[in-house]
This record gives sequence, C-alpha cells and structure tokens, in this order.
Amino acid sequence: MPFLDSRYLTQAVAPAEHDRMFVAGYLSALGAATQWIDESLLRAELTRDQLCELEGRPVRTWYAQHSLPELATLYLWLDGASQAPDPRAESGARDTFRFELMRRSARRIGAVTRLRMVPRHEGDEIRYVPVIVFGFEVALCCLRRTRKAVAVAVDLRSGAAGEQLAHRILESRLDTVAVPPAQVLRRELRFKHAFEIACEWVKDCVARDERTWDWYHHAVRRLRVELDQVETYFAEQTRTGETADLSAERAQAVEEVRRRFSPRVEARAVLAALVYCPEEALY
Repeated sequence: MPFLDSRYLTQAVAPAEHDRMFVAGYLSALGAATQWIDESLLRAELTRDQLCELEGRPVRTWYAQHSLPELATLYLWLDGASQAPDPRAESGARDTFRFELMRRSARRIGAVTRLRMVPRHEGDEIRYVPVIVFGFEVALCCLRRTRKAVAVAVDLRSGAAGEQLAHRILESRLDTVAVPPAQVLRRELRFKHAFEIACEWVKDCVARDERTWDWYHHAVRRLRVELDQVETYFAEQTRTGETADLSAERAQAVEEVRRRFSPRVEARAVLAALVYCPEEALY
C-alpha cells in the first residue's frame, strides 16, 4: 500500500470515497483482516491488541486480557447518507464514534515517523539528504472553524522549505527501509530550527492566500454588526428608564461577542516525518 495516495494532496478524490479509503487503509495498516461485504459495508477482524490500539486502551494489561475477546469482529457501514441494511453494522462514516477513534489512533501511531524515498537503483554509493516533512492543521476561527491541511518540507542541509517539495516527496515511492548512517549526508539544521522555518513558511502561506483575507474582512464586518447590536440594546435599555448600572453587563456582553466572533488563525503541527531522499532525485 503506498504511503500516501497523491489524490489526497490534489483533492482529486470525492470526500466520501476518501473516507472509505481511510477506514480501509487504516485497518489494513493495523494488520486487521478485512473483507468488503457490500460496496459500503466492511467486515474487519481485530485481535485483542489491535482493538486496544483502535480504542486507545492499555495494551497487554490485566484489564485488556480479561475484558476483551481474543478476536473481535466489526461491521462498519461507510455510507453516511443511508442506514445500514445489516443489523450487526455500526456507522464508520465521518464524524462518527468509530471514525474518530481511527483518526485519533492514526495520529498517535503516525505523529512522528522515519521513511526513505525509494531510489531508482539500489546501491552503496547513493547519498541521502535528510528532509523533515511537517503536516500542519490550519484553522480559520470565528463563529465557525474551518480547517485545512498544509504540508511543508524543510531540507535539513540547506534550509530550503516549501509545499511543493513536500508534495514531491509524499507523492513518490516511500518505504521504511533503514538507511545506513554512512550514506546519509550531514544535516546542518537542528530539528528545532527546521520547525521554526516551517512555522514561518506556514504564516507566509496563510498571509499570501487571498481567501484568507476575504474570510478575515467578512469576519470583521460580522463582528462589527454584533457589537453594534450590543450597543443598540444597552442604549435602548438606558432610554427606557433602566436605572441600574449596566456597565458591567455591557462589558461582559462585549467580551463575549469578541470571544465568539473575533477572527483568528490557528496553526499546529500534527504530523512529522523524517525522510531520507536520494540526492539525485531531490532537486
């Protein structure tokens, strides 16, 4: 199974199909035996340890050994728009309990990993460049939160960084074969410095995106409308003869409106992969 299907990066796959591929791919990577019973019904057999990983339970403890069956069978219905015809099935579509468990497990397992870009020809003469690839989750936060994934790679020799470099690496053939230290070129950057470079690149990427500014100006207009409504309300209370001091209530209302409607951008790294890339294939 490829490390990452390039269609994930180009968003050339429908969201529903993407979710089905994620669920099937996760269970396969976990080592569970799977079988498609229907186009949207997936049967999976999980060992006790696999079920512990899926559900975030402590592995190989007295509790797990005695409370869980040696082999558990799940029937996952992956069509979120309809009801499963099989009474044994539970929903595995996006935003359901099982889907969220898989997403959390994938983040735990794959938060930090080490990979190799497969060279055209194997050989002891190949020199590998260490490149670290970060996966950021960027959120535009206001009354509602809009999230998107941003991948950025940093060359640990030169400090070169960018999304195109990350896509080129992630779309190539990758494996987990260990690279001998003698074939790895010396890195010039510390991981902390590389992370700082990646953060600055994400900041610039968000700031250059016209859609970010469209969202920001729309959010600011919405904030002004909400603040005006608060001011109008308390002004009306004063005109109607309200004698109590409303300054504290007004300040609290303004603070609440600003908390809910003030636009802000949040970005956090959720994945990191140290990838050894053949020197001749990288640039």
